[in-house]
Amino acid sequence: NSDADSSQTIRMSDYSFEMPEILVGRTVDLEIINDGSFAHELGLSQIKPGTTIDQMLEHQKSDPNSAADFVLGDPGGINIIGPGESLRYQRHLRAGSYVVFCPMAFVDGSRHYDAGMIRLFTVSDTRVETLPVADATITLNDDSIALPVLIAGKRSYAITNAGTVPHEVFIAGVPTRINPDWDVIGEQGGAWIEGGQVGPPPVEVQFPGGHQTIPPGETVVLTMTLRPAYSYQFQDFSGDQPIMAEASTS
Repeated sequence: NSDADSSQTIRMSDYSFEMPEILVGRTVDLEIINDGSFAHELGLSQIKPGTTIDQMLEHQKSDPNSAADFVLGDPGGINIIGPGESLRYQRHLRAGSYVVFCPMAFVDGSRHYDAGMIRLFTVSDTRVETLPVADATITLNDDSIALPVLIAGKRSYAITNAGTVPHEVFIAGVPTRINPDWDVIGEQGGAWIEGGQVGPPPVEVQFPGGHQTIPPGETVVLTMTLRPAYSYQFQDFSGDQPIMAEASTS
């Protein structure tokens, strides 16, 4: 549904999620707002009914990539959203039980979910609709990312995996006056993110959103706000070698 009234709100803060216990699905429509002073993520896992937060925390601490009989699937959530940013998130989710969590790091190596940024919720089976027609499309291929012309302001982007394996897209932008060869999530930026976001970032950067793993053939719609005179990097880390594309707002 393209009506703004159909959306539900998830508010991120330092360090909690404020959100409904039941999300209207299977076509979910979320307004995600980062009210915190740090960048956050929205990780998602589908879980068996009755799974507890303690079970999920233990699973995350031991090995989040290992199999757990209470984890039914990883539908992929939202990549880094910077402080003060918001986006609209429209996608299909199976009805059932889920957990949402933020895996961003503290300086001591613990994660935001350790501080309480983790919640259980249910997706209902009450609304099955087609996704809205987006303003532009970002296509994830097995060896490339195809970008549209980037226009500053608020626009909706259909992010489609046209490849044969799962893909993701991480998005970060810097003012075009900054050296465009500077890799926002390279050695310096990555160290700042994994080091707990202590102090200002190494360079002025915007994290408007992005999406974690998307299965082949699936599409999600993100309505994001891109800034004028910014250069944006789009990166896919799901394979053995990162895939990157770059474009500036017109």
